[in-house]
Amino acid sequence: MVMRNFCPVNLKDTGFSILFSNKQGWKPALQNRLSGYNVTFGDFRAVDLGAFDLIIPLNLSDQRYLNEMAAHKPLARLSPSEYCMGLCNDKTALYVFLQGLGLGDAVPKIDQQLPPPYILKPKIGEWGIGTSIIMDPKDEPGSADKLKSGKYFKQEYIAGGREYATHIIMKDRRIVFFKTIEFEFDTDVYVKGIDKTPAKARWIDHGKYQGIFEKILGAMDYQGICCFDYKVVNDRLYLFEINPRYGGSLTGFIEEALAAYALAVYGAG
Repeated sequence: MVMRNFCPVNLKDTGFSILFSNKQGWKPALQNRLSGYNVTFGDFRAVDLGAFDLIIPLNLSDQRYLNEMAAHKPLARLSPSEYCMGLCNDKTALYVFLQGLGLGDAVPKIDQQLPPPYILKPKIGEWGIGTSIIMDPKDEPGSADKLKSGKYFKQEYIAGGREYATHIIMKDRRIVFFKTIEFEFDTDVYVKGIDKTPAKARWIDHGKYQGIFEKILGAMDYQGICCFDYKVVNDRLYLFEINPRYGGSLTGFIEEALAAYALAVYGAG
């Protein structure tokens, strides 16, 4: 594939083809938002990636495969390196990385000796799977084996019924797309994920955090789409994780994000 000179009007041209991962449960919402675009949802390993004018991976498996293929031929994509994906996925490694940037105060404390209340998390995971809140010492015996496995860690629990997801597209150490969703829950104590969904969601301006997020991503030379999950309590930022992939709530802004992504891929971002 020889990537064409990009013109924004091409995005809705029938000749401009866009490939998304075929992620279960996400296709209907994306199709609804992208009516009028030439969009395909497919298995990256079963299609000719070079036949598409824009490629957006929705999961880490497809991002890794895309990187492998892009090492051999030019592909219309922007995706993080294996280093960045690994760093963001390993929550304890990310904690150490942020401390090295002088941002330790922006992350809930991680300490295996923390007394309750704390949150017990798998070092690598998503959607809150395997995560639990330990509120009382009597709840601790059931988590002892997890801690001994070395695959889990204790983190300070930050109570509060509002949580934020900031969706970012990064190109050459610069943020080219930045949108934040505020999620409101019906309780101050919960694990956001497949077992607990928000009661309300709305767009909010969190541009005041753009500089710090750009500093973090720039320090690891992150490229592509990611999502910061965090709380703000008494004006203090508590960063929980950086998801090195497309986050589901980005679909609400997909046309704007798609335009920014295309401009970045074709050198104008």
